[in-house]
Amino acid sequence: MEEPESLTYTKTCEKPSENTFSKLERCSTASNKHINQSSLYTQIDKKLDTKLANNTAVMKSQIGRKLDTKLAGNSAMIKSQVGKKLEFKLESNTAALRTTVGKKLDIKLDHNTSAMKHVVGKKLDLKLEHNTAAIKNVVGKKLDIKLGTRQPIRKAYSEYHKEPSISPLSGVPPPNDLRRRKHEPEIEYSFEKEAKEIKSMTAALEKEIQKKLNEYKKSNHEHLEKKYKVINQIDECQNELEDMKGSLNDILKEAHYTKEELREMREKIDEEMYRDNEMSTYKVTPDPVFSQLMDLKKEIDFMNSRLSFTENELKSKASENNQLRDVVNKLKESIVEEQMIEKKGVDVSCQACVVV
Repeated sequence: MEEPESLTYTKTCEKPSENTFSKLERCSTASNKHINQSSLYTQIDKKLDTKLANNTAVMKSQIGRKLDTKLAGNSAMIKSQVGKKLEFKLESNTAALRTTVGKKLDIKLDHNTSAMKHVVGKKLDLKLEHNTAAIKNVVGKKLDIKLGTRQPIRKAYSEYHKEPSISPLSGVPPPNDLRRRKHEPEIEYSFEKEAKEIKSMTAALEKEIQKKLNEYKKSNHEHLEKKYKVINQIDECQNELEDMKGSLNDILKEAHYTKEELREMREKIDEEMYRDNEMSTYKVTPDPVFSQLMDLKKEIDFMNSRLSFTENELKSKASENNQLRDVVNKLKESIVEEQMIEKKGVDVSCQACVVV
Protein backbone atom coordinates (compact mmCIF):
# COMPACT_ATOMS: atom_id res chain seq x y z
CA MET A 1 0.00 0.00 0.00
CA GLU A 2 2.91 2.41 0.56
CA GLU A 3 4.51 2.08 -2.92
CA PRO A 4 1.60 3.57 -4.94
CA GLU A 5 1.33 6.45 -2.41
CA SER A 6 5.01 7.23 -2.91
CA LEU A 7 4.49 7.10 -6.67
CA THR A 8 1.58 9.53 -6.47
CA TYR A 9 3.69 11.77 -4.28
CA THR A 10 6.47 11.90 -6.84
CA LYS A 11 4.05 12.40 -9.68
CA THR A 12 2.29 15.29 -7.99
CA CYS A 13 5.58 16.90 -7.16
CA GLU A 14 6.85 16.64 -10.74
CA LYS A 15 3.93 18.15 -12.79
CA PRO A 16 5.45 20.79 -15.13
CA SER A 17 2.21 22.72 -15.84
CA GLU A 18 1.46 23.83 -12.21
CA ASN A 19 3.13 26.65 -10.40
CA THR A 20 5.41 26.34 -7.40
CA PHE A 21 2.74 27.18 -4.76
CA SER A 22 0.44 24.45 -5.91
CA LYS A 23 3.38 22.07 -5.98
CA LEU A 24 4.33 22.93 -2.41
CA GLU A 25 0.76 22.56 -1.17
CA ARG A 26 0.37 19.17 -2.78
CA CYS A 27 3.73 17.97 -1.47
CA SER A 28 2.82 19.12 2.05
CA THR A 29 -0.57 17.36 1.90
CA ALA A 30 1.07 14.15 0.64
CA SER A 31 3.69 14.28 3.40
CA ASN A 32 0.99 14.91 6.03
CA LYS A 33 -0.99 11.93 4.75
CA HIS A 34 2.13 9.77 4.90
CA ILE A 35 2.87 10.87 8.49
CA ASN A 36 -0.73 10.27 9.56
CA GLN A 37 -0.70 6.79 8.03
CA SER A 38 2.60 5.89 9.78
CA SER A 39 1.23 7.09 13.14
CA LEU A 40 -1.92 5.05 12.58
CA TYR A 41 0.18 1.98 11.81
CA THR A 42 2.20 2.44 15.00
CA GLN A 43 -0.96 2.84 17.09
CA ILE A 44 -2.50 -0.23 15.48
CA ASP A 45 0.68 -2.22 16.16
CA LYS A 46 0.67 -1.14 19.81
CA LYS A 47 -2.99 -2.08 20.24
CA LEU A 48 -2.42 -5.41 18.54
CA ASP A 49 0.55 -6.12 20.80
CA THR A 50 -1.44 -5.34 23.94
CA LYS A 51 -4.38 -7.41 22.73
CA LEU A 52 -2.05 -10.24 21.81
CA ALA A 53 -0.44 -10.20 25.25
CA ASN A 54 -3.83 -10.20 26.98
CA ASN A 55 -5.15 -13.03 24.82
CA THR A 56 -2.04 -15.14 25.36
CA ALA A 57 -2.22 -14.61 29.14
CA VAL A 58 -5.89 -15.62 29.21
CA MET A 59 -5.25 -18.64 27.00
CA LYS A 60 -2.29 -19.71 29.14
CA SER A 61 -4.32 -19.47 32.34
CA GLN A 62 -7.26 -21.37 30.85
CA ILE A 63 -5.06 -24.08 29.34
CA GLY A 64 -3.11 -24.41 32.62
CA ARG A 65 -6.30 -24.78 34.66
CA LYS A 66 -7.76 -27.33 32.29
CA LEU A 67 -4.56 -29.33 32.24
CA ASP A 68 -4.27 -29.23 36.05
CA THR A 69 -7.85 -30.42 36.53
CA LYS A 70 -7.48 -33.12 33.92
CA LEU A 71 -4.17 -34.29 35.38
CA ALA A 72 -5.61 -34.37 38.91
CA GLY A 73 -8.67 -36.36 37.80
CA ASN A 74 -6.68 -38.83 35.74
CA SER A 75 -4.02 -39.30 38.42
CA ALA A 76 -6.68 -39.97 41.09
CA MET A 77 -8.46 -42.48 38.86
CA ILE A 78 -5.22 -44.24 37.91
CA LYS A 79 -4.08 -44.35 41.54
CA SER A 80 -7.37 -45.89 42.67
CA GLN A 81 -7.36 -48.53 39.94
CA VAL A 82 -3.69 -49.38 40.37
CA GLY A 83 -4.09 -49.45 44.17
CA LYS A 84 -6.95 -51.95 43.98
CA LYS A 85 -5.07 -54.21 41.57
CA LEU A 86 -1.89 -54.05 43.63
CA GLU A 87 -3.76 -54.78 46.88
CA PHE A 88 -5.41 -57.83 45.34
CA LYS A 89 -2.09 -59.03 43.93
CA LEU A 90 -0.36 -58.35 47.25
CA GLU A 91 -2.90 -60.39 49.19
CA SER A 92 -2.61 -63.31 46.77
CA ASN A 93 1.20 -63.19 46.83
CA THR A 94 1.40 -62.98 50.62
CA ALA A 95 -1.04 -65.88 50.99
CA ALA A 96 0.93 -67.97 48.51
CA LEU A 97 4.22 -67.13 50.22
CA ARG A 98 2.84 -67.98 53.65
CA THR A 99 1.45 -71.30 52.47
CA THR A 100 4.63 -72.29 50.65
CA VAL A 101 6.97 -71.20 53.47
CA GLY A 102 4.74 -72.82 56.10
CA LYS A 103 4.56 -76.10 54.18
CA LYS A 104 8.32 -76.19 53.62
CA LEU A 105 9.07 -75.39 57.26
CA ASP A 106 6.53 -77.94 58.51
CA ILE A 107 7.97 -80.62 56.20
CA LYS A 108 11.50 -79.80 57.34
CA LEU A 109 10.44 -79.77 60.99
CA ASP A 110 8.67 -83.13 60.67
CA HIS A 111 11.69 -84.57 58.88
CA ASN A 112 14.08 -83.27 61.55
CA THR A 113 11.87 -84.49 64.40
CA SER A 114 11.50 -87.95 62.85
CA ALA A 115 15.23 -88.14 62.20
CA MET A 116 16.04 -87.00 65.73
CA LYS A 117 13.54 -89.44 67.23
CA HIS A 118 14.93 -92.26 65.13
CA VAL A 119 18.53 -91.47 66.05
CA VAL A 120 17.76 -90.91 69.74
CA GLY A 121 15.66 -94.09 69.85
CA LYS A 122 18.41 -96.15 68.28
CA LYS A 123 21.05 -94.70 70.61
CA LEU A 124 18.85 -95.25 73.67
CA ASP A 125 18.00 -98.81 72.60
CA LEU A 126 21.67 -99.58 72.04
CA LYS A 127 22.62 -98.02 75.35
CA LEU A 128 19.86 -99.89 77.20
CA GLU A 129 20.86 -103.17 75.58
CA HIS A 130 24.49 -102.50 76.38
CA ASN A 131 23.67 -101.59 80.00
CA THR A 132 21.36 -104.57 80.48
CA ALA A 133 23.99 -106.89 78.99
CA ALA A 134 26.65 -105.36 81.23
CA ILE A 135 24.38 -105.65 84.29
CA LYS A 136 23.59 -109.25 83.43
CA ASN A 137 27.26 -110.03 82.95
CA VAL A 138 28.22 -108.35 86.23
CA VAL A 139 25.40 -110.02 88.18
CA GLY A 140 26.14 -113.38 86.58
CA LYS A 141 29.84 -113.11 87.34
CA LYS A 142 29.15 -112.13 90.94
CA LEU A 143 26.65 -114.95 91.37
CA ASP A 144 29.03 -117.41 89.77
CA ILE A 145 31.84 -116.22 92.02
CA LYS A 146 29.67 -116.46 95.12
CA LEU A 147 28.25 -119.81 94.15
CA GLY A 148 31.74 -121.03 93.29
CA THR A 149 33.09 -119.83 96.62
CA ARG A 150 30.21 -121.45 98.54
CA GLN A 151 30.24 -124.88 96.92
CA PRO A 152 33.73 -125.97 98.05
CA ILE A 153 32.85 -125.01 101.61
CA ARG A 154 29.91 -127.37 101.62
CA LYS A 155 30.54 -130.79 102.96
CA ALA A 156 29.37 -134.07 101.65
CA TYR A 157 26.01 -135.45 102.55
CA SER A 158 27.63 -138.19 104.61
CA GLU A 159 29.56 -135.64 106.62
CA TYR A 160 26.44 -133.67 107.43
CA HIS A 161 24.62 -136.78 108.59
CA LYS A 162 27.63 -138.06 110.46
CA GLU A 163 27.01 -138.21 114.16
CA PRO A 164 29.27 -135.75 115.91
CA SER A 165 31.46 -136.89 118.68
CA ILE A 166 30.21 -135.50 121.93
CA SER A 167 32.78 -134.68 124.53
CA PRO A 168 32.17 -133.11 127.87
CA LEU A 169 34.71 -130.40 127.20
CA SER A 170 33.45 -129.16 123.80
CA GLY A 171 29.84 -129.34 124.67
CA VAL A 172 26.94 -130.08 122.34
CA PRO A 173 27.63 -128.98 118.73
CA PRO A 174 24.92 -127.04 116.76
CA PRO A 175 22.80 -128.92 114.28
CA ASN A 176 23.61 -128.94 110.57
CA ASP A 177 20.55 -126.78 109.67
CA LEU A 178 21.93 -123.90 111.69
CA ARG A 179 25.28 -124.19 109.95
CA ARG A 180 23.62 -123.99 106.56
CA ARG A 181 21.53 -120.96 107.44
CA LYS A 182 24.51 -119.10 108.77
CA HIS A 183 25.50 -117.62 105.32
CA GLU A 184 21.99 -116.95 103.92
CA PRO A 185 21.77 -113.29 105.23
CA GLU A 186 25.01 -112.47 103.41
CA ILE A 187 23.53 -113.72 100.10
CA GLU A 188 20.34 -111.70 100.66
CA TYR A 189 22.43 -108.59 101.46
CA SER A 190 24.46 -109.00 98.27
CA PHE A 191 21.30 -109.39 96.18
CA GLU A 192 19.78 -106.28 97.78
CA LYS A 193 22.98 -104.36 97.05
CA GLU A 194 22.92 -105.44 93.40
CA ALA A 195 19.23 -104.55 93.13
CA LYS A 196 19.99 -101.08 94.54
CA GLU A 197 22.81 -100.65 92.01
CA ILE A 198 20.46 -101.69 89.17
CA LYS A 199 17.82 -99.26 90.43
CA SER A 200 20.34 -96.43 90.67
CA MET A 201 21.58 -97.16 87.13
CA THR A 202 18.03 -97.22 85.77
CA ALA A 203 17.26 -93.95 87.60
CA ALA A 204 20.39 -92.38 86.09
CA LEU A 205 19.34 -93.63 82.65
CA GLU A 206 15.85 -92.23 83.19
CA LYS A 207 17.28 -88.85 84.21
CA GLU A 208 19.57 -88.80 81.19
CA ILE A 209 16.69 -89.71 78.86
CA GLN A 210 14.49 -87.04 80.46
CA LYS A 211 17.30 -84.50 80.09
CA LYS A 212 17.76 -85.32 76.40
CA LEU A 213 14.00 -85.12 75.81
CA ASN A 214 13.85 -81.72 77.51
CA GLU A 215 16.75 -80.51 75.37
CA TYR A 216 14.98 -81.78 72.27
CA LYS A 217 11.75 -80.01 73.27
CA LYS A 218 13.67 -76.80 73.95
CA SER A 219 15.44 -76.95 70.57
CA ASN A 220 12.12 -77.67 68.86
CA HIS A 221 10.53 -74.67 70.57
CA GLU A 222 13.46 -72.45 69.54
CA HIS A 223 13.16 -73.71 65.98
CA LEU A 224 9.46 -72.82 65.94
CA GLU A 225 10.19 -69.34 67.31
CA LYS A 226 12.83 -68.83 64.60
CA LYS A 227 10.32 -70.00 62.01
CA TYR A 228 7.72 -67.45 63.15
CA LYS A 229 10.36 -64.70 63.23
CA VAL A 230 11.44 -65.55 59.68
CA ILE A 231 7.80 -65.51 58.53
CA ASN A 232 7.26 -62.09 60.14
CA GLN A 233 10.44 -60.72 58.55
CA ILE A 234 9.33 -62.07 55.17
CA ASP A 235 5.93 -60.40 55.59
CA GLU A 236 7.55 -57.07 56.53
CA CYS A 237 9.96 -57.21 53.59
CA GLN A 238 7.11 -58.18 51.29
CA ASN A 239 5.06 -55.20 52.48
CA GLU A 240 8.00 -52.84 51.96
CA LEU A 241 8.59 -54.25 48.48
CA GLU A 242 4.94 -53.88 47.59
CA ASP A 243 4.94 -50.26 48.82
CA MET A 244 8.01 -49.55 46.68
CA LYS A 245 6.37 -51.24 43.71
CA GLY A 246 3.23 -49.16 44.20
CA SER A 247 5.18 -45.91 44.38
CA LEU A 248 7.23 -46.85 41.32
CA ASN A 249 4.12 -47.76 39.37
CA ASP A 250 2.48 -44.46 40.32
CA ILE A 251 5.54 -42.50 39.22
CA LEU A 252 5.75 -44.39 35.94
CA LYS A 253 2.04 -43.96 35.27
CA GLU A 254 2.18 -40.24 35.94
CA ALA A 255 5.26 -39.84 33.74
CA HIS A 256 3.64 -41.80 30.92
CA TYR A 257 0.44 -39.80 31.25
CA THR A 258 2.27 -36.46 31.16
CA LYS A 259 4.24 -37.63 28.15
CA GLU A 260 1.03 -38.59 26.32
CA GLU A 261 -0.62 -35.30 27.23
CA LEU A 262 2.35 -33.34 25.96
CA ARG A 263 2.41 -35.34 22.74
CA GLU A 264 -1.30 -34.66 22.17
CA MET A 265 -0.84 -30.97 22.91
CA ARG A 266 2.10 -30.80 20.52
CA GLU A 267 0.05 -32.46 17.79
CA LYS A 268 -2.82 -30.04 18.38
CA ILE A 269 -0.48 -27.06 18.22
CA ASP A 270 1.07 -28.36 15.00
CA GLU A 271 -2.39 -28.83 13.47
CA GLU A 272 -3.49 -25.36 14.54
CA MET A 273 -0.31 -23.84 13.15
CA TYR A 274 -0.81 -25.65 9.85
CA ARG A 275 -4.44 -24.55 9.63
CA ASP A 276 -3.62 -20.98 10.52
CA ASN A 277 -0.87 -20.88 7.92
CA GLU A 278 -3.21 -22.29 5.30
CA MET A 279 -5.95 -19.79 6.14
CA SER A 280 -3.48 -16.90 6.27
CA THR A 281 -2.65 -17.42 2.59
CA TYR A 282 -6.24 -16.59 1.68
CA LYS A 283 -6.48 -13.49 3.86
CA VAL A 284 -5.83 -10.05 2.41
CA THR A 285 -5.07 -8.02 5.53
CA PRO A 286 -1.73 -8.91 7.19
CA ASP A 287 -2.76 -7.89 10.74
CA PRO A 288 -4.65 -11.05 11.87
CA VAL A 289 -2.02 -13.26 10.28
CA PHE A 290 0.69 -11.46 12.19
CA SER A 291 -1.24 -11.72 15.45
CA GLN A 292 -1.88 -15.42 14.92
CA LEU A 293 1.77 -16.02 14.12
CA MET A 294 2.80 -14.22 17.28
CA ASP A 295 0.30 -16.22 19.32
CA LEU A 296 1.56 -19.44 17.85
CA LYS A 297 5.15 -18.49 18.44
CA LYS A 298 4.49 -17.72 22.09
CA GLU A 299 2.52 -20.92 22.55
CA ILE A 300 5.32 -22.88 20.91
CA ASP A 301 7.88 -21.30 23.24
CA PHE A 302 5.68 -22.07 26.23
CA MET A 303 5.20 -25.67 25.14
CA ASN A 304 8.91 -26.10 24.47
CA SER A 305 9.70 -24.87 27.97
CA ARG A 306 7.02 -27.19 29.40
CA LEU A 307 8.43 -30.12 27.41
CA SER A 308 11.97 -29.46 28.59
CA PHE A 309 10.74 -29.24 32.19
CA THR A 310 8.82 -32.53 31.90
CA GLU A 311 11.78 -34.24 30.26
CA ASN A 312 13.99 -33.19 33.17
CA GLU A 313 11.38 -34.50 35.61
CA LEU A 314 11.25 -37.81 33.73
CA LYS A 315 15.03 -38.11 33.90
CA SER A 316 15.05 -37.44 37.64
CA LYS A 317 12.25 -39.96 38.18
CA ALA A 318 14.12 -42.55 36.11
CA SER A 319 17.21 -42.07 38.31
CA GLU A 320 15.03 -42.44 41.44
CA ASN A 321 13.52 -45.62 39.98
CA ASN A 322 16.99 -47.06 39.40
CA GLN A 323 17.98 -46.27 42.98
CA LEU A 324 14.81 -47.93 44.30
CA ARG A 325 15.50 -51.02 42.18
CA ASP A 326 19.01 -51.26 43.63
CA VAL A 327 17.56 -51.02 47.15
CA VAL A 328 15.00 -53.76 46.39
CA ASN A 329 17.71 -56.06 45.01
CA LYS A 330 19.87 -55.48 48.10
CA LEU A 331 16.91 -56.31 50.37
CA LYS A 332 16.25 -59.53 48.47
CA GLU A 333 19.90 -60.57 48.76
CA SER A 334 19.96 -59.82 52.50
CA ILE A 335 16.76 -61.87 53.05
CA VAL A 336 18.22 -64.84 51.17
CA GLU A 337 21.48 -64.64 53.17
CA GLU A 338 19.57 -64.51 56.49
CA GLN A 339 17.51 -67.55 55.50
CA MET A 340 20.66 -69.50 54.59
CA ILE A 341 22.33 -68.54 57.89
CA GLU A 342 19.24 -69.58 59.89
CA LYS A 343 19.06 -72.91 58.03
CA LYS A 344 22.70 -73.61 58.91
CA GLY A 345 22.05 -72.68 62.54
CA VAL A 346 19.04 -75.04 62.70
CA ASP A 347 21.05 -77.97 61.32
CA VAL A 348 23.77 -77.43 63.92
CA SER A 349 21.24 -77.32 66.77
CA CYS A 350 19.62 -80.52 65.52
CA GLN A 351 22.96 -82.33 65.58
CA ALA A 352 23.56 -81.10 69.12
CA CYS A 353 20.53 -83.09 70.40
CA VAL A 354 22.14 -86.49 69.70
CA VAL A 355 22.55 -88.62 72.84
CA VAL A 356 26.19 -89.42 73.57
